Amino acid sequence: MSIYKHKHHIIPRHMGGSNDPSNLVELTVEEHAEAHRVLYETYGSEYDRIAYKALTGQIGKEEARILAAIEHNKGKVASAETRAKHSAAAKGKKKSPIAARNSALARTGLKRSEEAKKNMSEAATQNRDNRVAAGKAAKGIPKPTLRGKTRPKIQCEGCGKWAQKSAITRWHKECI
Repeated sequence: MSIYKHKHHIIPRHMGGSNDPSNLVELTVEEHAEAHRVLYETYGSEYDRIAYKALTGQIGKEEARILAAIEHNKGKVASAETRAKHSAAAKGKKKSPIAARNSALARTGLKRSEEAKKNMSEAATQNRDNRVAAGKAAKGIPKPTLRGKTRPKIQCEGCGKWAQKSAITRWHKECI
């Protein structure tokens, strides 16, 4: 149970609640998360789902902010002035050939061919395989910790898993 307290709006701000002290209550992090879960299940507000996920650690603060901004802007149409500002900001910036093609496809509404879809799928599979291979190659390489020290990983002689020496001696006694 957390000892930290959060201020929770009894009536959430997105539902018209205020910052008035009579609308605020102190809750632990766990209670705060549960309050947002109940609000989401009761009223179905996406803001409460985002708050619940952020408070339980399922998503980070940055992702929560992005999701809340997306929710805030849903259904809104940018004014001509805003579109002009965005256009001016994009002028002179180069897009990658793939991004340019994707933008063109989105504007024209064209669909990708089956061959293009197959090529994209193969490329994604190749990228995944390369990341897996790189991860396996990196095992056993010591990684720096927050204090700048390195704690090398060793391989368990019994099961072949890689871990720090303390974990091997503690959890792999049966393997040795």
